[in-house]
Amino acid sequence: MIYGLGERIIRKVGREKTVILPTGRQEGFTLIEVLVVLVLISIMATMIFPAFSGFLSSITLNTNQRKVINFFKQVRMEAITSGTLQVIVVQGNKLIWFLKGGEPFIMDQGWKELQTDAKDGKIIFYPDGTCSDGKLKVVAPNHESLLLSLDPISGEIKAE
Repeated sequence: MIYGLGERIIRKVGREKTVILPTGRQEGFTLIEVLVVLVLISIMATMIFPAFSGFLSSITLNTNQRKVINFFKQVRMEAITSGTLQVIVVQGNKLIWFLKGGEPFIMDQGWKELQTDAKDGKIIFYPDGTCSDGKLKVVAPNHESLLLSLDPISGEIKAE
């Protein structure tokens, strides 16, 4: 039995319908066409994935940089507003700030390592807004690192 629908012809064989195009071919893709598309998609994915993972580690490093800079800004502002020295101790992979009353505030972001050239590993913020001179190197778990430097005159911390 043959039914005409515009330019398509549908043949009904038993319970199954087969659609035949005007070119004489059936609808759908051949196995080779599907495999070619899958191979192209996998090639593109292998090229994109390394770039994407590099992008994610860059975001993580930038986030860590902002966290450290904001932490130092907070400690500097506390020194200015309270009129007292504020000290950050670099110990292992942690930054330790001793609050009023001697309570330690520990900033531990899962860094692999923190290194400073400050004397005794102490970064000091003074009530006039200045700070001790030094550099801080933050090493992430994926071994990427960033270097931050303290400006002793302005008390600002900047990424290098």
